[in-house]
Amino acid sequence: MLTNRSRAGHELSGDPGSRGNYSEALSGIVREHVDQILADQLFRNSQRYSNLLRFIVDRTLKGHTEELKERVIGVEVFGRSPTYDTSADPTVRVAANEIRKRLINYYAKASPGQNVRIDVPLGSYVAEFSFTEPKPGVASPIETQPEQIQVKAEQKRPTYRRWYAWGSFAAVVLCLAVWAGLRVLAPVAPIDRFWAPVLSGSGPVLLCVSTGTEGPASGAAAPLANTIAQPLPPAVSAQQNVNMAVGALDLNAINKLSVYLRLKGKDSAVRASQAITLADLRSGPTVLYGSYHNEWARLLENNLRFRFNEDWNQNLRWIEDTTNVASRDWSMSTSLPYEHFDNDYALVTRALDSTTGQWWIAIGGLTGQGTLDVNQFLLDPASMSKLTADLPSGWDKKNLQIVFAIKVVGGSPGVPCVIATYTW
Repeated sequence: MLTNRSRAGHELSGDPGSRGNYSEALSGIVREHVDQILADQLFRNSQRYSNLLRFIVDRTLKGHTEELKERVIGVEVFGRSPTYDTSADPTVRVAANEIRKRLINYYAKASPGQNVRIDVPLGSYVAEFSFTEPKPGVASPIETQPEQIQVKAEQKRPTYRRWYAWGSFAAVVLCLAVWAGLRVLAPVAPIDRFWAPVLSGSGPVLLCVSTGTEGPASGAAAPLANTIAQPLPPAVSAQQNVNMAVGALDLNAINKLSVYLRLKGKDSAVRASQAITLADLRSGPTVLYGSYHNEWARLLENNLRFRFNEDWNQNLRWIEDTTNVASRDWSMSTSLPYEHFDNDYALVTRALDSTTGQWWIAIGGLTGQGTLDVNQFLLDPASMSKLTADLPSGWDKKNLQIVFAIKVVGGSPGVPCVIATYTW
């Protein structure tokens, strides 16, 4: 995948490492893609979100990222006074978060032929553009030129030219055979071995998100109505859909996984946990995000060795080891702010369900921040290499549970550390 930084065939004019000064051709492609997004039902009925997305993309393409500040956006896009109080008026933050969710939903249902992606990362109002190479047989939308084909009368070639042609053909075949052999013999990266059951499954990957916040530091909750990639089943009413909410940190985690899946040529669909049925879980592999508010994650992990537990009378949440149920070593209090904790904890489960015949992966923390941190760990090749080095042989063909501890210093989380594993 090609990102904002230039690559061959996708050049930036000026400094290739900058976010601006895009070539006219590349800018035109991005703007055309924006028009396609804004024509979708997720945006076409909302002028405020359409105006904000177009403003963010335009300023990013022109390199005017200094204008992509909350106050400037409030004035230029939403007509606020230049002296308005941004801390008291969250219009820009709310609108930007809504755009992020709608973009996730748009790309979750987008056709595979789309080779351009626009993201607005959390903590920034500057757009990021990704360009994927077209699949074989699909013309690239970037700087594609029609070929001039000339038909010439067939002429006889000297015999030596024929031998030269056959020799060249044989050399190409030999190179391809060697390349294929090396791919077969080369070891598969640990990160790809972990995600293999999801990548090899039939149909799109179902990304199931919890419909609530996960305790301290879970991030602002936002309506989930526009993050569902497929229609809700009849059992869930439209009013229930509007009332469902999802943490911003869980959305960020889902976005990172969807990017990884797209790079591997795998489609995904985002659904709320309350909108998922057993039939959905039978249709293909599932990744479940969140802990206490994801009903399916808690149900599937309920009879496993490690699972989430809580005591509301003591304002306590913890990850329970069923071989030592009295222990509260991996716990956090729900009555304290995140910056008062010394450690956060998270649980990852990867298992083949005997009822559905499909693999599922659950990623959840005691807090939304824990979910996000462990999700990033699972998508980092270096971290996964260290993790799998200590797992038993054949772990990638087995069911697996991993418990993580995350050191918290002054409200800032550190790198997740594995404290327990279990395979069966």
